[in-house]
Amino acid sequence: MIKSYIKGMLTMLAYFYPFKVRSKVYHLREILFTQWISRYLGHLGEGSTIGLGCQLQGGGNKNISIGIIRYW
Repeated sequence: MIKSYIKGMLTMLAYFYPFKVRSKVYHLREILFTQWISRYLGHLGEGSTIGLGCQLQGGGNKNISIGIIRYW
């Protein structure tokens, strides 16, 4: 009884929240998280993203650099 109820709820959820929508929502969340965390980094390379749940350690916020640093 409960299994069939859960299966029906998941079927409805899949209809209203398809995989393509889910993928776009998760991508948007990653972009927002990257923008938020990049304020605390020394450098974040162009096109770099930081996934949700990522933990960075480096002896101080501004000591962490991700991506290519060009000095010219």
